[in-house]
Amino acid sequence: KKATMVKLHASFMILAWLLCANFGTFFARYCKDIFQARKIFGVDVWFRAHQASMGLTVLLSLAGLVPILIDRKLSPIVDKKYHPLVGLATLVIAFIQPFIGYFRPSKDHQFRPIFKLFHTFLG
Repeated sequence: KKATMVKLHASFMILAWLLCANFGTFFARYCKDIFQARKIFGVDVWFRAHQASMGLTVLLSLAGLVPILIDRKLSPIVDKKYHPLVGLATLVIAFIQPFIGYFRPSKDHQFRPIFKLFHTFLG
């Protein structure tokens, strides 16, 4: 039973970080010019694809957190093991990103470079 929980954790995290996060980054980095004339709900297609991919990354990560917390509880964090501490920090940053994105200034706003710096630096 314990192995099942660890496998569930690993499966959700692989889907989140190796699939969704990479797609989200790809859309933001390389697809801005592809669908220039197309919009979804008034926003560029690449941006909606980026939002969806990164949102799914956060949801799958949270889903991956549940089985490992059921299995291991908080003992790996209390014991200060490397993997859970880095994972928890990554999840906190990933969870903050949509909020940063929600307050994203317009392209010509004076604070746009600061937003871009934080959004890029945090991943």
